Parts: sequence; C-alpha cells; structure tokens
Amino acid sequence: MLHVNQLSKLFGSRVILDEVTFAVAPGEKVALVGRNGCGKTTLLRILCGEEPHDGGNIVFGPSCRLGYLGQEGQLHPEHTLYEEMQEVFADVDQLEEQMRTVEEQLSCCSEEEMPSLLKRYDRLQTRFEHCQPHLVDAKISTVLTGMGFKQSDFKRQCREFSGGWQMRGAMARMLLREPDLMLLDEPTNHLDVQTVEWLEDYLGKTSAAVLLVSHDRYFLDKLVTCTLELRQGKIASYAGNYTFYLQERELRREQQQAAYDNQQKRLAQDMKFVERFRYKATLATRVQSRMKMIEKRQLIEAPDKDQRALKASFAETIASGEEVLNIHRISKSYGERVVLKDLSLKVQRGECVALVGANGVGKSTLLRLLANLELPDSGTIKAGYKIAPVYYAQHQAEALDDEKTVLEEAAEVAPQFTEQTRIRTILGCLLFEGDDVNKKVGILSGGERSRVALSRCILTPSNLLLLDEPTNHLDITAREALLDALQNYEGTIILVTHDRHFMNSIATCVVEIRDFQAYRYIGNYDDYHLKRQAEKRQEELALARAKQNESAKTKTQIAKDRKALHQNSASPKKIRWKIDVLEKRIFELEEEVAQLGERLGDPALYSDPAEARRVQKEYEAKKNEAEELTQVWDEMTS
Repeated sequence: MLHVNQLSKLFGSRVILDEVTFAVAPGEKVALVGRNGCGKTTLLRILCGEEPHDGGNIVFGPSCRLGYLGQEGQLHPEHTLYEEMQEVFADVDQLEEQMRTVEEQLSCCSEEEMPSLLKRYDRLQTRFEHCQPHLVDAKISTVLTGMGFKQSDFKRQCREFSGGWQMRGAMARMLLREPDLMLLDEPTNHLDVQTVEWLEDYLGKTSAAVLLVSHDRYFLDKLVTCTLELRQGKIASYAGNYTFYLQERELRREQQQAAYDNQQKRLAQDMKFVERFRYKATLATRVQSRMKMIEKRQLIEAPDKDQRALKASFAETIASGEEVLNIHRISKSYGERVVLKDLSLKVQRGECVALVGANGVGKSTLLRLLANLELPDSGTIKAGYKIAPVYYAQHQAEALDDEKTVLEEAAEVAPQFTEQTRIRTILGCLLFEGDDVNKKVGILSGGERSRVALSRCILTPSNLLLLDEPTNHLDITAREALLDALQNYEGTIILVTHDRHFMNSIATCVVEIRDFQAYRYIGNYDDYHLKRQAEKRQEELALARAKQNESAKTKTQIAKDRKALHQNSASPKKIRWKIDVLEKRIFELEEEVAQLGERLGDPALYSDPAEARRVQKEYEAKKNEAEELTQVWDEMTS
C-alpha cells in the first residue's frame, strides 16, 4: 500500500528525517509516535504531497486513494454541512448526468451509432450502480451522526461551527471518501469519549490502511497492530500496539546498553595495552595489530536517554474535611438552552471523579460552577471544611502576562520556599526544556500558553483539583509525567478528559452527565463502560419486550375486532379507531424494515458477522410481522 525508501528532510541544518525507510501493508493500522517536534506531522505532510522532501522516494500501491486529515480542518464556510458531505459524491451526480445525456442521444441516434452508445451506457450504468447511489444519504447520515452531529446540524452553514466541530466535519468528509490509505494527525482531538469510541470502531472495521499520529494511548492500544517510533530522524519499527512498543523499546534499550558497556570495557582494555607497550620494541607488532583492530571496530552508540523522564508533583496544603462537596439540585441555563437541571452529587475526600458525557452536556459548566466562576440558577453547592481548590481550563492561558517569561509566570504562584529546580522540573515535564523557560509568554503558541497555565496549577498549593482537559497539547511522555503526579496527589480530584488511559489509571469513580443529571459509577473507565453496556442491553431488552407485548396485544385486539365486525357488520365505525392503530403500527414496521434494508446494503456491516446476522434476523422478523398485520388489515377493511 505504501513504501517509503530512504526519505530525507532538512530544515536548514537541522535533520528532521534521516534516510527513513518503512512500509505500510494493505489494511494495516500503524501508529507513528515520538516526542513533540520530532517531525511526525512533517512526515505525514510529505506523504500526502503538502510538503517537499530532500531525498528518497515514496511509492503508493496501484490506484491507491489517499485520505489526509491534518490538525486543522478545512470546510467551505458558505456550504451547509450536508452540502459539504455531498461533494464527496460529486462523481455519482456526474455519472447520472452522463447517463441522462446518453439516453437523450439514444432517443434520436442512427442504427450505426446505437451499438457504441449502448455499450457506453452499459459502462456508465455499471459504474453508477457500483457507487450505490441509493445509500448516499444513509452513509452521510451514519458518519455525521457517529461524529456527534445532530440532524438539525445538517442544514447549518459550516462557518457557524466552532473549530473543533469543523475538525469533526473534515474527518467525516474524509471517511466518506473511503480512501485506501488514511493519514490521520491527532484524529481524537476535539472528540468526546463516545465519538472516540465510534471512530475507534469504524477504523478497526474498515479495510483501509491507516497511519496515524495520536497521543491517546488507549486509542492506540485498541486500534494499531504496528508502531513506528520517529527519534532523532530515524524510524524504528515495533510489531505491536503502543503498550507492546513501550515494553519492547525498553528491552532493546537494555540490550543496547549492555552491548555498549561490554564494548567500552573491551576498548578500555585494548587502549590500556597499547599505552603500556607502545614504546616496547619487542611488542611493536602486537601493538600495531591491536591499534588496527580498534580502528576497524564498529562502535556501538550509547542508547538515547529520554531527557524528559522527570518527576513532577503537585503542591499540597492541609487536608480538607471528609465531605469535600455537596451539590444539591443545581440547575443552569444559558438563555433557552438548559445545560443542567436538578443535578445532585456528593464528593468525598481522596476521590478522583472523572466526568464523562457527550460534548455540550455540561461537564465544563459544572466545573466552572464548582470553581465559583459562575453561579447556578438554582440549587446549592456546599464546600467542605478548609477546601483550597485550584481550577484549570485552557482559557486561563489568555490571562497570562505576555511580558513575563515562562519561568516568571510559573514561579509567580509557587510558595517562596519552592526551589527553582523544582519549578524547572515541572516545566520540563510540560515540554519546556533548556532555554525555552526564558521565552516571553507573548510569543508562545496557544498550546504552549495552555501548558504554562497548567504549570501554575501544579505549583499552586491545593487540596482540590478541578481539571478541564489537562492532557490537551501534551505528548504521551508528558501525559505520563502528569499522570504520575496526580497518582501521588493526596487531595481530591474532579476532572474532565477524553483520555481513557488517564481515567483508567486514576479514577475512583466515573460520573456520566446525561439528560441534565449525574449518574455515578464506582471504579475506573473500564468498569464504567462495562456497567453502562449492561444497562444499555437491559434497556434494549425491555424495549424489545415492550414492543413484543404491544404487538401481541395488537394482534389479539385485531382478532377480537374482526370477530366483532363479522358479528355486527352494521357498526364498522365503532372499530375505526382500532384500524387506525393497526395502520400506524404497519407504517412504523415498514419504515423500520426500510432502515434495516439500508443497513443490509452497507458492505461495512459484513465486517462484523455477528452484527450482520443480528440485523438480518431483525429485518426478517419485522418484515414477517408487517406482512401478517397487513393481511389482518386487508380482512378488516374488506
């Protein structure tokens, strides 16, 4: 599918890619990992043709359709979201137009022209049917819904969406193109957990090959089967997911260190021999031979140490009371939009509460209310004894002083007894290394400013942390350093994050906000997911039973009505309302059968045989029920 051979890239004198060679097989899911700034995005841009390279070659498979999603989505501001998706299928409209043109030509052509026109029409029709035009609307709706858009969003103009939602739209458009090879740069940014899960499932089932950059460790572990590490311009390949890569990399590093140490020991012994007998005439031949051996020996490099294997820790104050927060029936609206309604929640000392839920359900709003940055419309929030909260959100980066350095901003909130070494260590964990700490805040990027704000949060003494997406703009190494600091924090934590590995590692309970309410699940993310899936199965089972009971009641009632109709044919108006109920149920079944038929027409469904069988079984059951009720309706109305 893709073969890269000795690819090189330089920025001035800096080597970004040093004769990089690797391959991606058809259908393979590959992660590209490495420190921030090592060249991962540059490599993806070179592969998709948006960036030139200085040497080597790139070979794609025959007829390979390439799809690229960068870190900034581009949608036409004047198009509606649905129109933007429809453009993906412009070739379908062109084929249909060409078919209409040939049909017109056939209606008035000569006998000599007809064979060639019929042959052309047959080719166009075959290509048109292969595009499955009857499934275009279903495909668009499925992908947009999976990316978190509502039906009401389909007719909105693209300029009305925020940058995060535009990124979702750009991803949806790329997925609809169904490329053979997808190049994805941070695809999970701006996605809530539910959408990340949907994308994870979609990419796992697609037959396309995927090469992606992501800092979401859980996502990588679930999806990829191969990991490429870009380090100091070189690529190293690992035949497994991210966790396998970490284990294998450490093993390789230990082996390289052992080989390096052994070689250095031998070199020291040889040099000692040369120095000792260099001027002794009787051993001159042996000395010369030993010196030639040293010169010819291929030296083993010392393994590269990750300079950011640093330890950070949060500044803590005195312990709080046992009950940290008591939230009682709070509500919050913005104009006509209700975000929270009669929500209640209690938080105990030492808990780590992870807030989850779809984007827009009120997770960030709840954190702002707890931080006392906003007031609820109703209800109360009671803080416990000696609570010292610290709140972090990305918008805090806007309040930083542009004239101060990174080090000055961080040191400003630290207690006077805090050593500068500790401040520098924390900044190093957050990707500010060496002279980076002396940069003025005013020249930093948005992501860098957010990391400065996070360093201030870490250095401020507290016993309650309110964290809103603290892992954004951090690579995996920096996330691990932050995670380690949070695991050693003895206070209480309430956080919003879409990093499931993060939640699995520190959450003691997960609180899902849905339908304006808070639902508590004891345990980490995996525990919550299992319990939530069980709840959904119970809900589906209850709904199926309700429908089954309703269907049984309808059939029983119809039989009674039919009997009554035959007994008293003079009074059909008395059961007209019952016929209306029957008609309504038939229409519902026909609509459900049509939707299931569309799903059965989607080739992607058959990548999951169990799901395909379930849909086929449901389709046949509903179709049979519709036919039975239609027969009853015929008898009642005849």
